Amino acid sequence: MSGGAVIPQALTTALAAIAPPPQFAQRAKRLIEQVQHGSPVTFTDDHDRTAYALSRMPATAAAVAFALSQGGVSDLTSVVDLGSGCGAGLWAAAERCRPGARLVGVDRDEGLLTLARTLAASGPDPLPKLISLHADLSQPRDYGRADLVVLSHLCGELSDELRPEVVRRAWSQSSRWLVIVEPGTPQGHQTILAIRRVLNTAGAAIAAPCPHRGRCPLAEGPQWCHTDLRLTRSAAKNREITTIEPVSYLVAERISGDHRPGLSRIVAEPVIAKTTAELTLCGPTGLEQRRISNRMGQRWQRAKLATWGGAFDDRADPG
Repeated sequence: MSGGAVIPQALTTALAAIAPPPQFAQRAKRLIEQVQHGSPVTFTDDHDRTAYALSRMPATAAAVAFALSQGGVSDLTSVVDLGSGCGAGLWAAAERCRPGARLVGVDRDEGLLTLARTLAASGPDPLPKLISLHADLSQPRDYGRADLVVLSHLCGELSDELRPEVVRRAWSQSSRWLVIVEPGTPQGHQTILAIRRVLNTAGAAIAAPCPHRGRCPLAEGPQWCHTDLRLTRSAAKNREITTIEPVSYLVAERISGDHRPGLSRIVAEPVIAKTTAELTLCGPTGLEQRRISNRMGQRWQRAKLATWGGAFDDRADPG
């Protein structure tokens, strides 16, 4: 099955209190297509901004939450979300914050920041104390050091010239983690690869999804590194609808000492049969195919639970 993802329940409740704008379906369709194509999202009025929040915030928050979980991000005292929009990334990060944590959202669209504050007012601590800053990320500015800096669905909209500088500045303002999330498209994957090169040069340790610092084995060819997140949302008449959100992401971390390779990452849909599991893994030495049988003890038990996008302990059983 596709990778699991959880939409913050508090965000679902906050969005349910907002009335859909006129022509909601048409507005949402246009805005979602802009996101999926990696184009800059354009708003004609506040109705567009409301449509964007209702249609995109759950999926974006779930995508950021998934990246945070895979990178082991937790126990946060401060978060800065650059290009925060209406605050989806902050809702995801808030679930991993200590009480009283400092949350800062930065965006150039004052209307989105206003909407973010309105939504945050009904959220759990520390969201009601959200600090909103109106700024253009093309201009250098110090937003204060933070445990976590988030760049969600932003880097793909930046020019090739501006993107490296924005990423370097974001990394310099992170005291622990930097999380980048992009659409899980071939274009989004290429954006992530470009960012990965910048962070490798800056000496960052890649906490997820990469288990090594070498060349990405999916840099070229028909496959690309992404995860299809399965999102379930409530619909009318007590129904539930399931959608698929393709996500590419990167989690960089500051660590002391030598960086050790991480666990292998499952980079394609696992094929689980009665007695065997076929896994495509990105491991410390590159792309690998694994056939695991039901005679392989604990490794078989792990394989049965494998999901696309998750880490996988490919070590043989002890003894």
